[in-house]
Amino acid sequence: MLYYVNYDLKSPASNHLDFMQCLKECGTDRIQCLSNSWIIFDDTDQENTMYNKLREKLDDSDALFISKCKFDDVAGWVPTSVIDFLKKYNDDK
Repeated sequence: MLYYVNYDLKSPASNHLDFMQCLKECGTDRIQCLSNSWIIFDDTDQENTMYNKLREKLDDSDALFISKCKFDDVAGWVPTSVIDFLKKYNDDK
């Protein structure tokens, strides 16, 4: 399953490192597609677990959005590596 993760970190920069480390440990594979957006592949279907782990690293002023996604009809201008990642893990192979 692919997840789209978007965040806005407004807390002090010292907290950002813990959040980013936790984010990089989520799922079985991941790629950063935009400054504050990642696509994460996780075949264990643990959306709530991912949310809970990441939420622990945020302050109340921060924001987090996680959604299961099926990227079958998209448009955008992103690095080729993001397109390759989507092709590799999209359910519509």
